[in-house]
Amino acid sequence: MYKCPECEEIFDEPEYETVCMEELYGVSGWFGDRHYKTFASCPECGEPIDTEYDIYDEEDEDDE
Repeated sequence: MYKCPECEEIFDEPEYETVCMEELYGVSGWFGDRHYKTFASCPECGEPIDTEYDIYDEEDEDDE
């Protein structure tokens, strides 16, 4: 499970979106080829999440 750092929604799986990096940074006219990267995001608010660090652990929350 994951917890969004922005809206604090807890969910099982993030949404994934693949984007063209050249288009994302506005330099697609500078290069003849394209490079793509897949990003994970919160299904509720769309905020990018880090699938290594935004893991939700109920035990951690019980300790607080």
